[in-house]
Amino acid sequence: MNQPKIAIIIINWNGKHLLEECLNSAENQDYDNYKIIFVDNGSKDKSVEFVKNKFPKVEIISLNKNTGFAKANNIGIHKAFEDSETEYVALLNNDAITEKSWLSEMVKVIKQDNKIGSVAPKILKYFRRDEIDSIGMKIRFNGGGTNIGANKKDKKQYDDIKEVFGTTGCSCLYKRKMLEDVVMSGDNCFDNDFFAFCEDVDLAWRARLRDWKSFTAPKSVVYHKGSETFQVYSFVKAFYSHRNRLFVIFKNFPLKFLIKGMYKFFLNYFYSLESLFLKRGYSAKTKEKIGIINVIRVIVEGWSSFFISLFKTFKKRNYIQKEKVVTNKEILEWFKKFGEDKNMAKEEYIK
Repeated sequence: MNQPKIAIIIINWNGKHLLEECLNSAENQDYDNYKIIFVDNGSKDKSVEFVKNKFPKVEIISLNKNTGFAKANNIGIHKAFEDSETEYVALLNNDAITEKSWLSEMVKVIKQDNKIGSVAPKILKYFRRDEIDSIGMKIRFNGGGTNIGANKKDKKQYDDIKEVFGTTGCSCLYKRKMLEDVVMSGDNCFDNDFFAFCEDVDLAWRARLRDWKSFTAPKSVVYHKGSETFQVYSFVKAFYSHRNRLFVIFKNFPLKFLIKGMYKFFLNYFYSLESLFLKRGYSAKTKEKIGIINVIRVIVEGWSSFFISLFKTFKKRNYIQKEKVVTNKEILEWFKKFGEDKNMAKEEYIK
């Protein structure tokens, strides 16, 4: 049987304790034609030496500093594309493990339609394997993305192959033709300026604007530990998530939707205040972990960083909007089909 070649890209930063289980699962597939590219972001815990000794078949790219999730993946993708036979790129977090049919089931789905550019596996929680982490991405007017099925019991309610807006960077399969179609400056697929968080939302938007589709592969299963690199409630995660949603809105939303996007973005500040007042929800937990001064810093430094990058962001916007091949009517249908419900934005802060 002729199998298209896949490059699996695994990004690591001081995650040596995660690698044996992750790489063992990646090497134990019922799919034969693939290679693993391990990109290390300047780890100090001897992760590279461990992989060299334990997993000699894995191709290693060792960077001298932490370049972030976006740039490290771009480096891995560039390496993968040096091989002209590579047709697909699979991403896998270092804190995730896969079942044997992870690759083969995603390939079955992506081959069903030439316009399918990405596929989302069923990602379950590692420590509560009857609970869903993600099976694809919904979008929000505030620039963010939402993991479909997150925190719900897996009752096979998502076991039909369905179209979703996009895929999460934790684990997915991308078609090479799609990635080459949506590259930014420097032939980068992910936007390096994001560093981490929401870069997968941004890529999903750019793919959609070029008329690529995304589907689920529920028989492809991954178990995700979650927040092993960045804590759930940390300054770093809060800062990049906050700032990068602004990037998503200003780069990808046509003017008609940009105005509503900014309204929704500012509305989230009121939900955050409510979360702090009620002492429950994401904002309250973040404040508890990092303190109110750092919560304020997230907002101030996030906007400062955004304004510093404004000229560059508008150059990207002009390129993306010029290259899009879909209409505003189609984009409106995305928000109806793949978008937030009326309570979703609030639940992020008052949960």
